[in-house]
Amino acid sequence: MEECGAPMVSIPGGEPLMHPQIGEIIEGLVARKKYIYLCTNALLLKEKIDLFKPSKYLTFSVHLDGQRERARFGRMPRRRI
Repeated sequence: MEECGAPMVSIPGGEPLMHPQIGEIIEGLVARKKYIYLCTNALLLKEKIDLFKPSKYLTFSVHLDGQRERARFGRMPRRRI
């Protein structure tokens, strides 16, 4: 990361909030002044939010996707592949 000079880090899932050291990982990236996009389905966000200090470098990107039968939100168009 330092070698290539990347100003931004995206942390996709699975579900990164399940990682036992996610708080420390984010803290280390913020200390390096890296912009972080943490991608989550937010199911664990309520119990994990206290691991993170507010920072201009940290953004939560909440993904609302899943199986139609189990989705907790209104109907959303699906792309066919």
